[in-house]
Amino acid sequence: MLFAINNKGNWRSSNTEVVRSFNSHSDVYLHGNHIATVKDNGDVSISNAGWRTVTTKSRLNAIINEFLDGTKNGVYQKNHCWYVIDHGRHYDFDSSAWYSFKSNALDVTYSVTNSELVAV
Repeated sequence: MLFAINNKGNWRSSNTEVVRSFNSHSDVYLHGNHIATVKDNGDVSISNAGWRTVTTKSRLNAIINEFLDGTKNGVYQKNHCWYVIDHGRHYDFDSSAWYSFKSNALDVTYSVTNSELVAV
């Protein structure tokens, strides 16, 4: 998966697929569900497509670790709830939202209020 994204190619194996777009990005699918987009400039957008599975989380974190600082960014689960982390800021992982990492900053597709911040 990561080799295909880095080399701007198409790839498919078992339940995961990378589709190269003509618009300078690669889309990642898991079981046919769009879970990530990686742009050539390094921007990464992620979604769990409504599926909170170990495999989905694994694919998303593999992409984050490859293209971002995985020690400061990622997806994790605690007490059966999913969270996304950006430089020490933890947010509830809304299954209907896309999260866009740009220049090591998180730009979510919906507004995050202080009440949504989670202390760990």
